[in-house]
Amino acid sequence: IGIKVMGPDLATLAALGARIADVVKTDEGLVDYVVSVFPEKSVGGRYLDVRLDRGAIARYGLSVGAVQDVVMSAMGGMNVTFTVEGRERYPVNVRYPHELRDNLPALEQTLVTTPSGAQVPLAELAALSFRPGAPMVKSENARLTSWVYVDIAGIDVGTFVARAKEAVRGAVPLPAGYTLVWSGQVEYMEAANRRLAVVVPLAAVAIVLLLWLATRSWLRVGIVLLAVPFSLVGAVWFLYAMDYDLSLAVWVGIIALAGLDA
Repeated sequence: IGIKVMGPDLATLAALGARIADVVKTDEGLVDYVVSVFPEKSVGGRYLDVRLDRGAIARYGLSVGAVQDVVMSAMGGMNVTFTVEGRERYPVNVRYPHELRDNLPALEQTLVTTPSGAQVPLAELAALSFRPGAPMVKSENARLTSWVYVDIAGIDVGTFVARAKEAVRGAVPLPAGYTLVWSGQVEYMEAANRRLAVVVPLAAVAIVLLLWLATRSWLRVGIVLLAVPFSLVGAVWFLYAMDYDLSLAVWVGIIALAGLDA
C-alpha cells in the first residue's frame, strides 16, 4: 500500500509522512497486520551552496564559467581525458576526495587561476556554505509528493485501508492545501469494484431475461433465482474453514459460481 501525501512544502510533507507512519505502526486496529512502514525522506540531503561574487570575479579578470568549472571539477567531478583499452574508451573523472569535499575551509582555499597566472582562493570569489535540502523531489499533477509505503499480512487490503483511513483521519489533521491519496493495490481494487458495480447488475438483468425467454414464466424464473443463494452456502463455508479473506478474486469466483447456478 502506498499513501501519497501531496502539498506545496517538502518539510511539511516529511512531517506529515512521519506522523502517518507512526499512526499506522501504533494504532490498535492496525498494528497486528503491519509488516513494515517506511516514510520517504523528503528532506535530509546536504548540499554545497556556492554564491558567486560577480564583482570580485570581474576584478580578477575571470569569467563566471571559469569559476564554475573549478567548483564542478572539485565537487561534482569532471572528465579530463579518456583511456583506451583495446576497442573500448573509458572517461577519466577527477574530483576531490570525500574528506575534502566535506571540509568547508578546505573548499574555500581551492585555488582559481586567473588569466595573469595568479592564483586566487575560491573564498575571494564566492560565498560557500552547506545547507539541507531534498535528496529527491517527486511531483504529480504539478504538486510535490511524498510517499509512505506500508506492507501488510493477515488481512485484506480493503479492510486495512478502511481502518487506516479512519485512524489517520482522526490522528493527523491535514493543513490547508494538503491531501492524501491511497495508492497501490487498493487503487486497482477500487477501480475493479467500480466496474463490477456496473457490470454485475447488467449481467444479472441479462440472465433474468434469458431465463424468461427460455421458460416464458416469471414463476419459474423466480424459482431458479431463489436457488442461487443456497448454491453459495458451500463457498461461504469453504472460505470460513480455510480462513480466507474476502478479496477481488474471491468475489469474482463467487459471482462466477452464482452465474453457473443460474
